Amino acid sequence: MNAVTANTTPFSVKYASVPYPFFWAVNYANNGGTHNYRAAYIKAERNFSKGLYYQAHLTWPKSVGDDFVGNEDPFNRARDRAMSASIPPFRAVVSFLYDLPFGKGKRLGNSIPAAVADYAIGGWRISGNYQ
Repeated sequence: MNAVTANTTPFSVKYASVPYPFFWAVNYANNGGTHNYRAAYIKAERNFSKGLYYQAHLTWPKSVGDDFVGNEDPFNRARDRAMSASIPPFRAVVSFLYDLPFGKGKRLGNSIPAAVADYAIGGWRISGNYQ
């Protein structure tokens, strides 16, 4: 009687012109801020013959922006431009990896049968990381 007529248009045809049909409302917010990140990066690595390997990284970043929380003047963003407090001024990372000298073909445990040496004591490594 007073019922609403059903929509018989297929879903694929109905929303064919919408770029993302499964997102009903997409909101985009922009605070108008800018951010700039630059960094100098140095990496050194070396593989020694006795099973020692190391890597060292040094990063010297500079992060400047006016998109931080708590702006003083939203109409003059230049007043808020400053270095980012969340990024450290230097970051150094040193990592090492050492193959233990046990097992087949190594300095220690070479007299043990090969199957036992490889299964029980061969292939072990020690690693470390310092930041």
